[in-house]
Amino acid sequence: MTKILTPFGKFAAEGTAATPATGTITVNETGVDSSRITTIDIADLSLITTTNANKGDGKLLYTLPAGNIIIKSASIALGIEGTGSANAADTPDLGLGTVVASGTVAVLSGTATFENIMTGQTVSACDGTVQLASVNTILTIASSAAHTIYLNIADGWAGVDAGMLATGRVVIEWQYMS
Repeated sequence: MTKILTPFGKFAAEGTAATPATGTITVNETGVDSSRITTIDIADLSLITTTNANKGDGKLLYTLPAGNIIIKSASIALGIEGTGSANAADTPDLGLGTVVASGTVAVLSGTATFENIMTGQTVSACDGTVQLASVNTILTIASSAAHTIYLNIADGWAGVDAGMLATGRVVIEWQYMS
């Protein structure tokens, strides 16, 4: 992870990038003092193994440092593509949350923390077409709350796929409060 140092030296509170089992995640964090912008580049990250049914899942991208945090905005430029063609025409719900999506769900909105950083975005197709979205969301994360950032996905999947893959970029603007 690359850091830009503040004029007064290294910022004490730093987050950590996730280490996925498949795909790559590269994190670059910039900012001045306690204001941060975390850029997460993703390549071939396996989000979910699908079945011919409703299913939600996600992958950990980043963990914010301990303490009180305010997330100010988030944006995505992501393409979703299967390892096969069974779900190429599917239009899943894609979002960012502090808790990993799970269960027999076709949308992320049933559990607020599946999409509390970025509400579910409807992907136009699972053919690698890039989905662009941004939100100016004020989310306060107390020191005792989950500091994790998950890329979540849910759909009524058309078929079985060994791994729906995400490629692109996620940007989170946040403020360290304590």
